[in-house]
Amino acid sequence: MIRYELRLTHTASGAGYFSCVPADPIDIDTALTYLRAHPFDEFMHKYVLSYTGYWNGERMEKSILETDPGDRVMRSILYEACCLTDKFRHLRDRFDIGEIRQLAACSPLIYIKSTLMTDQERHAKWNAVFGANILSHQVLPPPGSDELPEIPPGYNDLLPPPPDTVHIRDMVQKFRVTPS
Repeated sequence: MIRYELRLTHTASGAGYFSCVPADPIDIDTALTYLRAHPFDEFMHKYVLSYTGYWNGERMEKSILETDPGDRVMRSILYEACCLTDKFRHLRDRFDIGEIRQLAACSPLIYIKSTLMTDQERHAKWNAVFGANILSHQVLPPPGSDELPEIPPGYNDLLPPPPDTVHIRDMVQKFRVTPS
């Protein structure tokens, strides 16, 4: 049983970023052994995935080539690292689509599943719009603006119809009490 703790991992722009990490020091091999026995432990999966961010391209490529294709846990982590880290993005083609589909079922994270979506480009555009708003405090374009990406077909069908609206001015007029 692994005990986790919430630990400050870094700070940026005056904000602290925390991660759930093993409370006691644990090396990568021990972490992988545990993760293979508990493949949907999201905290441990992220912990091992974070290790790969310190690797260089040569080490990542070597790991992709040498990791047993049957080791779905490690293969999923390697593919996720290639999807999430710019310096490894060019290595994504080392995984074929059949393997990627299998790896999607072996990870508790959404990253692999996301790469399999047919409208990934549209999602990336929306992420850029909201990212600029959240991270750079840019104003969102108004609804219907040409600056917004296309809304997915059928999206509006998923939303409940808006409730009847009443302007506050009408409510004040209707319920105004005049002093006697």
